[in-house]
Amino acid sequence: MAKHELDDEREILYWASPEEEVTLPESDRYAWFEDFKLQHTITLRRQRNVLLAESDWTQAIDSPLSESKKVEWQTYRQSLRDITITNWKLEGIVWPDKPEE
Repeated sequence: MAKHELDDEREILYWASPEEEVTLPESDRYAWFEDFKLQHTITLRRQRNVLLAESDWTQAIDSPLSESKKVEWQTYRQSLRDITITNWKLEGIVWPDKPEE
């Protein structure tokens, strides 16, 4: 995976390999960052979708949960959906806690 950091002049550096350091031209920095952000968002959504799929059963008509528990799970599932609105970085994500079954 490629890394990026800021050097003393606040330029974004991109390592194609550990031996090769390349400084992106200013015109390419925005496009690079948007691509980087998109890749993280895709990964985040995949993780989120797994958690949503694991909790699908809680919203079924024949679910053994009480109505109050179903509401707790609905809130949890909405928090999972909202996580991609407020986050795109993979580091430091605070996932909502699953309700008790």
